Amino acid sequence: MSSVSHLLQAPLATRKGRSPSATFTERLIRQSKAQPEDRILIVGLCKAEVLLDLYRRGFHHVCHETGHRLPVHDDFDVVWLLHHESMGALKRMMSGLGRILRPGAMVVVLARHPDPSDMETPRVAEVRRQFMDCGFLPLTQVSDGASGYLLSAHRPPVMSIPLSATA
Repeated sequence: MSSVSHLLQAPLATRKGRSPSATFTERLIRQSKAQPEDRILIVGLCKAEVLLDLYRRGFHHVCHETGHRLPVHDDFDVVWLLHHESMGALKRMMSGLGRILRPGAMVVVLARHPDPSDMETPRVAEVRRQFMDCGFLPLTQVSDGASGYLLSAHRPPVMSIPLSATA
């Protein structure tokens, strides 16, 4: 077997260390407790390597929305909100999750380190407050390995606070 064909068959993460995308994907999977059989929705910009890495790991039920519109006719076990222009945009997206999340679903939001000059960037405290306002139970916060945090929340199986059905 030639060294070139060997490299093409090797997983991306094993070639000369782990790629940043593979490491970020690992963090997202761990933070959301995603399983290969889960239906995952990624909202916002993400690198193609993240999608390819998910597929290599056996995650074949993945939907990627680059804008701020949520799917209308699907439901999901895991949602990753990776890009949002402002706290207002994040609030609108989170309030629309009620119609597409399965009971017991997990939501992970990427929040950046606070930048005093950028008042629109969602801060950790604001994201946690929005989780609770939308009926989610905030769980954990970890570094994204770069410039921000991954915050996760859980949708309780039996909702004591109904989620909004509109986006």
